[in-house]
Amino acid sequence: MLNAGKRRTLAAALNDSCQQLQQQQQQQHRRQQLVAGVTKQLLLLLLLLLLAVEHAKATTATATTTATQPTGTAAATATTATTTTTAAATATASAATSTSFAWPGSTAAQGDPFKNILRIGDGNIVTRSAIEQSLVTIHDIATENLGTLCISQLYRPLQVPLNSERFESSRQKADLAASILQEVGIIRHGGLSDALAKGLLTDEYINGARILALNLTNGAVQSYVWWVKGGHDKLTETQRYEEDGLQIGKKPAHSYPWFDDESSTPTLRSPKFAPSPPNNYYKGWWTYPYFSCSLSRWLVSYSIAIPPSGRHGLRGFISVDIDVSSLRVNQCDALPYRFSSSSSSSSTPPHLLRQSTVRRATAATVAASYDVESIRDLQAFHSSHKCHRASMVCDYRQPSSESTTISGAKLLPGMISGSSSSWSRGAYQCLCKRGYYSLRHPDGFNGTIMEIAWQEHQDNISNYYTDVFKCLPCAPGCDTCTGPEPCLANYHWPFRISLLTISIGCACGTLVLLCYLFKHRRVKVFKVASPIFLMITLIGCAIMYLE
Repeated sequence: MLNAGKRRTLAAALNDSCQQLQQQQQQQHRRQQLVAGVTKQLLLLLLLLLLAVEHAKATTATATTTATQPTGTAAATATTATTTTTAAATATASAATSTSFAWPGSTAAQGDPFKNILRIGDGNIVTRSAIEQSLVTIHDIATENLGTLCISQLYRPLQVPLNSERFESSRQKADLAASILQEVGIIRHGGLSDALAKGLLTDEYINGARILALNLTNGAVQSYVWWVKGGHDKLTETQRYEEDGLQIGKKPAHSYPWFDDESSTPTLRSPKFAPSPPNNYYKGWWTYPYFSCSLSRWLVSYSIAIPPSGRHGLRGFISVDIDVSSLRVNQCDALPYRFSSSSSSSSTPPHLLRQSTVRRATAATVAASYDVESIRDLQAFHSSHKCHRASMVCDYRQPSSESTTISGAKLLPGMISGSSSSWSRGAYQCLCKRGYYSLRHPDGFNGTIMEIAWQEHQDNISNYYTDVFKCLPCAPGCDTCTGPEPCLANYHWPFRISLLTISIGCACGTLVLLCYLFKHRRVKVFKVASPIFLMITLIGCAIMYLE
C-alpha cells in the first residue's frame, strides 16, 4: 500500500512538471511571435520614414531649382555672363596649355595647365603668356624700342585686363550718362551731349569723355563731342578736343582702342575689350590698358553702345578715358585685395551687418598690414618676377632715368618724368634669402637683367640665369653668410685618430699590467709596495687614458 501511494505521488509530480514545461514552452513561443511582430512593425515604420525623407529632399531640390531660375532680362544677363565667363575660362585654359614656358620655381605646375592661369582681384582671369607678352610691350615702350610704332600705330594695347573695381565710381557715372542719352535721345537736345561730356570730367579719374552720334545704317559719324582736361588736376579747366580721326560722314578709325563697329561686333564684344568680371553686369566694356603716343600716357577706356531711339536713325556711343600712368607694374609677390569691399557694405542687408562686424574688423586689421603703395599695383603682374623663389626674395624698386638694360639703352625720359616711370619691366631687386649668399652680387640682382637672362634661358641662348644669376647656400651651421666660409670647425681626422690609437693602446697596456699585478700580488716586491694601492693607481691611469 505504501509503495502504491508513493507511485501515485510521483506520477502526480511528473504530470505537474510536464504541464509546467508545456506552459513555459507556450509562453516562449508567444513571446517569440510578439517580438517578431514588433520587429516587422519597426521595419515598416523605418521604411516609411526613409520614403518621407527622400520625398522631402526631392521637393526641396525642385523648389530650389525653381527659385534660383532668373526671369526676363536678368535671366538673359546671367546666361550671357555665364557663357562669356565659361568661354573666357576655356580660351585661357587652352592658351595656358599651349604655353611652353614656366616661371622660376613652378616646375610642379608643368603637369597642370590651370597653374598657368591667374585670377586678379575682380575675378577676371589672365594667362602667364599674356602677362609675359604685355611685359615685353611695356619694356619696349619704356626703352623707346618702338620702331615705327608711333608712326604707323598710335596706340599699343596690352593683353592683360585692369582691375575695374578701382574705377567703379567712374563707370557708374558713365552708365548714368548713357541711360540719360538713351531715354532723352542722342539728337533731340544739341547741348545735352556737351553738358554730359563736361559733367563726366568732374570725376577725379576721368580725363577725357566723348559722345558720338552714328548713322544706324552705315555707322558714319553724324556728330560728336570730345572734352578733355587741361591738366591732371580735378579742378583744371576743361577744353574741347578736335580729333583728326573723327570726321563727319565717315566711320571712326579702326585703330581706336576704345571703339569698334557694333555692326561687325554685336554688344561690343571684340578682342579690343577685356572680358567683364564674373557675377557683374556692366552696360559697356573696359578696354585693355593701352599706351597713347600722342599723349605719352597709359590709358584705359570704358565704352558704351547706346541703342537707337526714335525715328532719327541714329545710335549713340559714349566713351571715357582714365589716365592709369600713376599705377605701377609691381612684379613682386603681394597679398590680394578687393576694392569693392568698402562699397559693398552699403548694400548689405541689416540682419547681416551684425554678423559681418567681426569680419570687417579683421579685414581692417589685414588692410592695415598692406603697403600703402601696393594699392597702386597692377594686380595682373603680381608674382611675375624672375627671382629664384627657393633662394631669393623680390624687392620692388622704383625705376629711374639712369636705369639701363643689358643693351645699354636707358629708360624713356618722357616716361620717367612724373608718375609714368612706374610702368617699367624689371623694377625690382632679387635679394638672397637668409641662409644664401652671392659673391658677385652681394647687394642683389637687378630685375631688368634677370628678365633678359630668363628670356635667354627660355630661348636656349645662354645659361646665365641658372649658372650665374643665383644665390648659393651657406655652409652648414651658418644662419647668415657673405661667402662660402665655414661657420663650424673642421676636424683633422688623421691626427685625432692617431691620438685615439695611442690612448687606447696605453689603456690596454695599463689593464695588462693590472692583471699581471693581481696574479703576482704575493711577490715580496709587490707585497711590500701594497698591491691594492698599485692596482688603484693603474685603474686611475686607464681611466685617464680613456677620457
